[in-house]
Amino acid sequence: MQSYDISNKIRYLRLKANLTLKELAGLVGTSAPALHRYENGWHRFELQTLEKIATALGAFLEIRILPQKKIERKSMNWATAQRTQIYAYHLLKPLFWDVKIPRKQILDYQDWLLVRVLDYGNKDQVTALFQIFSFEKISSSFLKNQHKLSRKTQTAWGYFFERKNLL
Repeated sequence: MQSYDISNKIRYLRLKANLTLKELAGLVGTSAPALHRYENGWHRFELQTLEKIATALGAFLEIRILPQKKIERKSMNWATAQRTQIYAYHLLKPLFWDVKIPRKQILDYQDWLLVRVLDYGNKDQVTALFQIFSFEKISSSFLKNQHKLSRKTQTAWGYFFERKNLL
């Protein structure tokens, strides 16, 4: 289950229970803005907060670890490319808090997308990035745009690409 699945489920259950964000926040012991982030694709969920949200909504919280599906890049036909783009859009959508990018154009902004994922992405988003783009494309984009990244991100990814002998 991706973060947008959890977010949609939280919103659905809250609305079904006829609760406002403020009312649910009171039950959970957090703020309405925090719940708003959870409902809008926030990907840095706190397990304790999710448990409180589930309890307040009369729901059961289930955590599972499933094998990740790999995107086969070598024999990508048009239909597979379309599915990849849709998958990428939904997985990466939480990173677009400040811009609106149409789903069909998500892969057209490669450098911007790579920088955003390297700087703010979670494990699933970074994994998808490496499935969609080649190591060479990602490392060259990193070199070209590293000044746009935070200092910690520059250091971490710089070390990673050095270890992979890509810089």
